[in-house]
Amino acid sequence: MNDQIYLIGDVHGCYKTLCALIDRLPRGADSKICFVGDLIDRGEGSFEVVQLAIQRGYAAVMGNHEYRLLQHKDAFLRGETPSDTR
Repeated sequence: MNDQIYLIGDVHGCYKTLCALIDRLPRGADSKICFVGDLIDRGEGSFEVVQLAIQRGYAAVMGNHEYRLLQHKDAFLRGETPSDTR
């Protein structure tokens, strides 16, 4: 019950910035972290951010950017631009 849980939101694919933030936590990567949406999009490291969250077993809540990706995943996988270009 004494473990701190760190809530991190709006990472938006900024992998290097996220790693720098995690390094500043008292237990570093071993800290309990819960992402509260928008891990992906905008930055160049969306894949790396998601991979880090999965590999470290961090909890995450889906944000609107993840939701939108899932809504248009078939178009993305076909290499098409989805109708919702946001």
